[in-house]
Amino acid sequence: MENRNKLLLDLRPALSLAKASGTIEQFQNETFRPILKFQNNLLIAFCQHQFIKRKKVYFQLSALKQADYIEQQVIKDKNFKNLLFGVILGHLTEEELNFYQEYESELRKRLTSLIIQRLQDQANLISLPTT
Repeated sequence: MENRNKLLLDLRPALSLAKASGTIEQFQNETFRPILKFQNNLLIAFCQHQFIKRKKVYFQLSALKQADYIEQQVIKDKNFKNLLFGVILGHLTEEELNFYQEYESELRKRLTSLIIQRLQDQANLISLPTT
């Protein structure tokens, strides 16, 4: 298991972030943010697939409404949200998973916000595939 933990940590990109004020914020910055960056293309691909399945409504919306649509889909569609969470949580080490489980309620809120923000910031990458 130790080898898995080292491999997971080695995969994560290094980010330069401001120093965190608490342990939860530190976890968010040192764990979630690098994993989100590493898994970015996968998050975009799952989002694109989800929106195509949803009758392609997203692709006809203005940029402002697309941001709202992203937020609503992540918050309201539990299966979609759990899929996105799995993409991130599957990259936790055992120690990180233990910490996550201890503070699950707060960390789920933070992870939801981080996912929504990341997808909204890159809404231009969520597009219909060209044939």
